[in-house]
Amino acid sequence: MKTKKLISTVIIITTLALAFFFIKNNISDFKQLTIENPLLILARAILVIATMIILGLINKTLLKPLEVKINLLESTKISIVNSFYNLITPFRGGIAARAIYLKRKYNLKYTKFLGLVATSTLLVVLISSILGIIATILIYLKENIFNPIIPIIFIATLIITLTVAIISPTIKETKYSLINNIIRIINSFSQINKNKFFLIAAILTTIQILIAAYATQLTFAIFGIEISFVKTLFLSAIGGISLIISLTPANLGVSEAIMVFSAQTIGISTVEALSVAILGRLIQFVVLFTLGPIVSYKLMKK
Repeated sequence: MKTKKLISTVIIITTLALAFFFIKNNISDFKQLTIENPLLILARAILVIATMIILGLINKTLLKPLEVKINLLESTKISIVNSFYNLITPFRGGIAARAIYLKRKYNLKYTKFLGLVATSTLLVVLISSILGIIATILIYLKENIFNPIIPIIFIATLIITLTVAIISPTIKETKYSLINNIIRIINSFSQINKNKFFLIAAILTTIQILIAAYATQLTFAIFGIEISFVKTLFLSAIGGISLIISLTPANLGVSEAIMVFSAQTIGISTVEALSVAILGRLIQFVVLFTLGPIVSYKLMKK
């Protein structure tokens, strides 16, 4: 655990240092960017809340195969708490808070919960790779922009996640308790994936990523920068795949670096991409730091 915290701290400090020196060396370019549409900041904040509701719907849907019935309001609250703790703890620490709550309230075993997390992560990465491939093709057809590295990542990710989703074996337990815990996680994963609710969750995940793309487009618009929805869909798809790399609280620094690199491949300047990434992160921080403690307190009272 200490090693993980050290890695997380080193990544954050390194990223912030690099960002500081980049901004310092390009301060004239950043000064040219101003807030042109401040009212859109409110719209962007509303989309953060909309995302929490969609995540609540996904969580509610995937819990049904595990025989856990939860209403949308409570599920949304759990999503807010999960996202809030992801902001303040490394390695997606919000998952632990969600696991403890579901165990205490609904007696959901941790092995089944891990199967749930594996399924939701698989869905985001799978759908992101599909939408990323579509966005890449559309960008090439419309603007003749193509970088082979990103499509290869999308295709490889799609093949791997689709294979895992299709196979999803059910394994018999052994006489060894440690191995059985791993088997139970795999079986829970399989139980969800082979259920009709998996398809519903896939549709909701698609909506979640489309909302993320629109939110990114809005953030560009706050600076008065016009950008096509297809390009922001491309960036959101890359962001979805980066979900599997959670080394810092809320992937701070990692997701921004990936976004900046990805933006360059489709003709978006580093200054614009970094400004949008930082503003988007700040808006998310404000919303979750406002709602997170309140919702967390109310949930823990139950």
